[in-house]
Amino acid sequence: MRSCPRRQNHHAVLHGRRDLTRNVPKREGSCRQDRLFDVAHTQVTIYQVFDAASRFDVGTKAFKLPENGSDARTTLKEAFARYRKPHEILSDNSEAFATYHRGRLSATEVRLAEQGVMAIAGFAPTAQGKDERARRTLVQFLDARTPRTFAELEATIDACCQ
Repeated sequence: MRSCPRRQNHHAVLHGRRDLTRNVPKREGSCRQDRLFDVAHTQVTIYQVFDAASRFDVGTKAFKLPENGSDARTTLKEAFARYRKPHEILSDNSEAFATYHRGRLSATEVRLAEQGVMAIAGFAPTAQGKDERARRTLVQFLDARTPRTFAELEATIDACCQ
């Protein structure tokens, strides 16, 4: 009877193609529109950046302006200053983070490339709901506290994400 070599873990081979992904810090960024719990239902934009492996929130900020690259870059800059630059950042398909699959590069993608960070935008959901669960935690926290002003919203985000 001859011994058979151990079977190769094909799952690890398929998901390890990008480079040695086990020791590479990666971040994920997303943008969502939300409303305050005031009479006018003031619209705000919340940018959330979290670690891809642990889902630890490394930077969440709210802005009064609609989704834009300048606010996304501000959020990323603060997250990088606090928790160092990652090798890659995976983003949702929002205009603030990723436009290369639409045929052009955004200022955020150019800035990330200048800093040596590879910007990746997923075309299909590949995180098996991990991103949605990370965002859901913030949404549920905000819904439970019902911030009525922008200052209350910022304080609530700080309490949730620190």
